[in-house]
Amino acid sequence: RRVHGDFDFTSSLRVVTLFHCLLFVLLLYLVTCLVVMARLSSFVLFLGFTAVFAQIPIPNRYDGFASGNGDAPLLVEMFIDPLCPDSKAAWPAIKEVLASYGPDRLRFYLHLFPLPYHRNSFMASQTFHPVADVNPALAFQWADVMFENQDAFFNGATASLTPAQVIDKLAALGDSVGVAKDKIATALTDPNVDWATRVSWKYACSRGVAGTPSYLVNGVAVNADTNWTLADWKSLLDPLYTAKLTQSSNTFCNRSVMNSYRGLVSADTCPSGQEVCKYLPGKTECCTKGESCIPNVGCRC
Repeated sequence: RRVHGDFDFTSSLRVVTLFHCLLFVLLLYLVTCLVVMARLSSFVLFLGFTAVFAQIPIPNRYDGFASGNGDAPLLVEMFIDPLCPDSKAAWPAIKEVLASYGPDRLRFYLHLFPLPYHRNSFMASQTFHPVADVNPALAFQWADVMFENQDAFFNGATASLTPAQVIDKLAALGDSVGVAKDKIATALTDPNVDWATRVSWKYACSRGVAGTPSYLVNGVAVNADTNWTLADWKSLLDPLYTAKLTQSSNTFCNRSVMNSYRGLVSADTCPSGQEVCKYLPGKTECCTKGESCIPNVGCRC
């Protein structure tokens, strides 16, 4: 120990050594952080490239089975699972809608969205392709057949059957629409039909579909209940068919737009100066000055 006057060289050396240790630890920490950040950046970059290569497949044509004229002013799309009881319950009202509006006023697409917890749903969805291959219009008759025989393909009903036996049962239904059993059975082992069914499922996912039945009206999701009747659908579709929206030149919305929804409005249930907007069955708002009643949306300016 060397001491010069009041200066302790040994203590100073210890302080310097401690400082160097702290500096080394700090540098080690910074290097570690840089390494971790570099690896994280590489991982994020990898995810970015992965997202690019995970493109949802684009269908060869617009997905679904269509009816109605392509230039019809209304477009309704329904996503079903052939083995979904709710899809079955909603189907009769949809057929009434198609009959009521006709092909000149309404274009309709039926999309397949087999739910994974219905064990045979994917195979049931595959059967639509060979049937529509014979005649596209038969796809809607085939929906009737599948719903009528739905119980026979529930999980419990087929628990003791092999996949081959389920295929045989599904193919046997073809006689009811004039499609040979062998054609359906062959399609259920065709990789092209398998892929087409997958593409339909992925397309539905890309539209935000998570359950069945689901609907789009003019491209917009509609919260339609399974128990909607023809009258409920008409309360939504009629204004869309008849209304001609125009834009006002003043700072308020055009009040003539509200008048185009006369079938939805009564003047006796809202405060003075406001008008009733029944924008969905069972859904009502009061529109103030400058607002318009928009079906499936409500009062908006």
